[in-house]
Amino acid sequence: MGGMAGALGGANFYDLPGGTGAAGAGAAAANPYASYGGFAQAVYGVADCLDDGTCQNVSLDVSNAGDVAIIDAITGTQMLEYGFAPYYNTNLADYEMTNAAAPGATQVQDSTFDYMQSTTFITFDSFVNAKSQYIYNMPDDFELDLGMKWSKSLNNGMNVSFAYSFNYDKNPIINTSWRSPTGTLLYANRANMAVGADGNPGTADDYMVYNAAGGSLILTDQQGDVGSNWSVNAQADGGAAADYDANNYGGAAQQAGNANAYGILRFEQTQLSV
Repeated sequence: MGGMAGALGGANFYDLPGGTGAAGAGAAAANPYASYGGFAQAVYGVADCLDDGTCQNVSLDVSNAGDVAIIDAITGTQMLEYGFAPYYNTNLADYEMTNAAAPGATQVQDSTFDYMQSTTFITFDSFVNAKSQYIYNMPDDFELDLGMKWSKSLNNGMNVSFAYSFNYDKNPIINTSWRSPTGTLLYANRANMAVGADGNPGTADDYMVYNAAGGSLILTDQQGDVGSNWSVNAQADGGAAADYDANNYGGAAQQAGNANAYGILRFEQTQLSV
């Protein structure tokens, strides 16, 4: 599609489906997005996103050589992301763009998959073979659910009342947590990669370090501990063994021989006594 966009650049766009044709090119040149429909309009919309980030075609002018160059350089990826995806938005993939007046529009990060491009392979590995479960943990019919109140108006006009309650909230509470197959509470610890003892980044002795603002998530059974998977490299670089003694969960741990090293996202329906 990138080659196609370049081949159809400039005046050729007038003859795209939805275009006005060469005869109307002059009148449409200053505001082509409003003048065209269909694929032609999509192309001009993408070009304007790349021109100033507004995606409203308020500044694109096909009589301007610089703007025509932008049109000619559109790639297939840009056409899909800016020209077509926004018309099929869902709550999981919402491709609305920012209005920042800067070359190259960027996505507004307001839905789940907007963040996928920033997810590290370490994070993906932590949730390999992850499962979910729903637990119903509500009172049974034989548990005490009692509330009573006594009130009286005295002869002097004073109102007196006494209330006693030992009952359950009638609105259920859903608690969510990560658990192991045996029910152990798991923690999604944030972490960053640290350079190993050889001082060269990107080599086999690098390791993860817990960081509350880190860019990766690592699933373990201890809070603030990224697990024994990184213990050898960390200790070789002066790290403390106690900081790397948690059990890891995810693809790497499963590959190392623990088939049950996966996380379970638990939804527990329960109630609080009041």
